[in-house]
Amino acid sequence: MHIEHRQKMRDLISVPVSFSDPAEISANKKKVLKGTTEDVSISGLGIFSDIELKPDTVLDIECRDIWDAPKKFSVQWCKRVRFYRYKFYRIGLEVQDES
Repeated sequence: MHIEHRQKMRDLISVPVSFSDPAEISANKKKVLKGTTEDVSISGLGIFSDIELKPDTVLDIECRDIWDAPKKFSVQWCKRVRFYRYKFYRIGLEVQDES
């Protein structure tokens, strides 16, 4: 039996996202990566990506289907998933204060 630790309920949604790590800027240009959302709430976001991300990494995430402007999230966990011959990562993100 799975025990739910979330304090806020999430809505399932599958839309494209792009993200970058503000710490990794080369030649004044951020490397933009792609992913797909799995779920969203007021406090967090779940995404799928083919990139492994380390916990506590802060990302700028853009999703025009959900928000008007990019938001900052921190990686809480990253789990490798295998589906038939495909390998990708399920990533749990927590929204960061804009202050």
